[in-house]
Amino acid sequence: MYLEEPSAPGATLPDLIYDVGMHNGDDTAYYLHKGFRVVAIEANPELARAGEKRFADAIRSEKLQIMNVGIARERGTAEFFVSTEMDRWSSFDRDLATREGRPCRPVRIRCMPLSDIIHRHGIPYYLKIDIEGNDRICIDNLDPDIIPPYLSIEMAHEDGDHDIHTLAALGYRRFRCIRQTDLVPIHTRNVEFNSRLRRWRAGPLPAALAVRAVRRLIQRLRPAIDAGWQFPAGASGTFGEHWHGPWMSVEQILAVWRRLRATDAELSTGGLGEWFDIHAAR
Repeated sequence: MYLEEPSAPGATLPDLIYDVGMHNGDDTAYYLHKGFRVVAIEANPELARAGEKRFADAIRSEKLQIMNVGIARERGTAEFFVSTEMDRWSSFDRDLATREGRPCRPVRIRCMPLSDIIHRHGIPYYLKIDIEGNDRICIDNLDPDIIPPYLSIEMAHEDGDHDIHTLAALGYRRFRCIRQTDLVPIHTRNVEFNSRLRRWRAGPLPAALAVRAVRRLIQRLRPAIDAGWQFPAGASGTFGEHWHGPWMSVEQILAVWRRLRATDAELSTGGLGEWFDIHAAR
């Protein structure tokens, strides 16, 4: 579906979630399990077709709509690079899709601004954004009249402060930082401990093995994220108020981001070395 004339968005729809970057559908499956309607957006045509097969029942019951489109600043088409070995790396940025010398193949994909989709389907309760290279385009296209109560976006390595300031300007006041590898919240009280673990992990093998043991212990001891659901590796986890750990102010989330970036610079890993999502609440 290609929207020519967006309609008025109206009020927030409390039963609706947008999964921007559906990938293999693990996040969409969780949202459907929680009883939400889902609009899933996936630029990779192969993954979109796989999602249609996996969620055929949800599509028939109109609980799910999968849109095989890319998110861009303007409507049109663009070349999308499908990573043939690491589908998660597929991107409109060829350099991202071909990391580590991986092969890719280009396809032309229809594109539209995220605001078009929101105007068509309504303001969701939660908006998950995780698309290789185009995450920032999503929030740059929002305005305060169409923002959802809750949003998450993959943290940019070098300039995550840009996205935090953008979200604050839109009206978001509470923030969380979630480590993607194990869905642990990183906040002002544990960010220094997280940095120490990273330094140990970068050290001799015994220290690295100790870090893995500590992380396994933390995972066993911390409260379950959602007792009724097992999150697969790579899943984005839960949303809204369901995370354990404190919400942070704009100043606090900026301080956490700066500490993570400083640790990266100290270890000279050329990237954060770990990936994080920023969750924001109005």
